[in-house]
Amino acid sequence: MKNSNGVFRGGTNVQRGKKATFKTEKAEVGYKYKLGLRKTNNTGGGKVTIKGSWSASGG
Repeated sequence: MKNSNGVFRGGTNVQRGKKATFKTEKAEVGYKYKLGLRKTNNTGGGKVTIKGSWSASGG
């Protein structure tokens, strides 16, 4: 995940059929964030379906 200045603010790896949660402890108020996804194992194409949720919870 990167902020609106293009600075990396956190990420994780997830395997097919598994769940992953990641914290963005370096995220700051006042920025827009973009989540990027990349397939690391090219199995010759096909579709990838991603399901998930997001919440901002302050501490």
